[in-house]
Amino acid sequence: MILQSQPAKGLFNYYHESLTHLIECIPPDREPIVNVAWALHITEMKAGAIESTKTGQRYEMTTTINS
Repeated sequence: MILQSQPAKGLFNYYHESLTHLIECIPPDREPIVNVAWALHITEMKAGAIESTKTGQRYEMTTTINS
């Protein structure tokens, strides 16, 4: 399946590739490489970096990614 929007030629577009992968997993009912637990962990990592910058303290992660 080809998405209508394409990334800039010669550049890797993470969001485009992730969305393409997700869409390609739907018809064969295949589990995407990236799942909700991974997304939650990355979101916490970003929020923790912001919190750490504001407070000057180390942020302790509460989520993990189990392979």
